[in-house]
Amino acid sequence: MSNSASVDPLDAHIAVDDEHPLLRIKDDNKRGSVFVRVIIMCGVAQLIIGTSLLIVGILIASKSLYSKFYNVGTPIACGIVFEVTGISGWLASYKKSKSTIRTCMVLSFISILLSYVLCVISFIALSRNDPKESTINGFVVTACVLEFIISIISYVFCRRAMS
Repeated sequence: MSNSASVDPLDAHIAVDDEHPLLRIKDDNKRGSVFVRVIIMCGVAQLIIGTSLLIVGILIASKSLYSKFYNVGTPIACGIVFEVTGISGWLASYKKSKSTIRTCMVLSFISILLSYVLCVISFIALSRNDPKESTINGFVVTACVLEFIISIISYVFCRRAMS
């Protein structure tokens, strides 16, 4: 029985499962549990950042004091997209299907682009040197940089799960 062409059935099963190790996540699978933890943490962080940007955007829009902001609606729109990305991350970590992971990956990429755009807009507004606007724009810039980093992490983990 020294036939080198025969394959042990257990090895064949492992090879099939290793093609998409993150899509068949179990509690004892170390790579899968890391994926779940990272995506859940990214999702929670994106929900927190999205909610805070949404609240700041609503406060900016409602205060007549800040009516000279030319980026009034941008934190609101970006906050909503960041929240949706966080929710899709949660769904991807629990459902673990290709479609939910792909959705999370696409929304993470959109969040990367939007956080970059919002950061540029807030840096431009920050350069006007108004003390009332500087505090709010500084917060928005900080939130955008954090969202940028978190979205990249989420995108990379989802991309690895898809390959």
